[in-house]
Amino acid sequence: MNIFYALSEGRGRLTETNLSAFAAFLLAPNKPHGFSHAFLHAFLTEVARSCGDPERFSAALGHPLLSVEVGLEKKYDGPVSRIVDIEIQLMTGDGDSQQKAHHIVIENKVKAGAAQAQQLAEQFACISEANRDLPTPITVVFLTPPGEAAALCSARSSTPWSSTVAIHTVRRGCAGPAGQKDSCPSWS
Repeated sequence: MNIFYALSEGRGRLTETNLSAFAAFLLAPNKPHGFSHAFLHAFLTEVARSCGDPERFSAALGHPLLSVEVGLEKKYDGPVSRIVDIEIQLMTGDGDSQQKAHHIVIENKVKAGAAQAQQLAEQFACISEANRDLPTPITVVFLTPPGEAAALCSARSSTPWSSTVAIHTVRRGCAGPAGQKDSCPSWS
């Protein structure tokens, strides 16, 4: 069962904003959903596995003094100002010794035609610039409807990325039209 299909039945309307709010709520371990860190761990483990780096978040997620900050619609200024749908910052340590271990950005699209690979490059540039004094690994995750991976792969293949970013497309569904698999390589 896909809860998002159920929420958009009849007069229901699923928007990027309410989907982002729902996902951010589940990803924040301190929210009253009863999952603690379980949803965050499962999501990041799948992203790491899918982008070919299964240990990508292991050190941070396994740290005894892990704290997580999840934000919605964070604005970054740069050559082109960008608003990030969901931002996750993994922090390790305590007090003065606390440091950012990883910065995860999630761009969420509900409509098939709304996904634009250039948006990811611009967001990455803005976030990199904002964090230039304290370089931190950045992972960008693009959540798109089924069927968009091929177009995004083509557009991203010519985009230069820093070695600190992994681009991965996670689709809401396993197959494209007519049950055909819709896959795309990982970037790191």
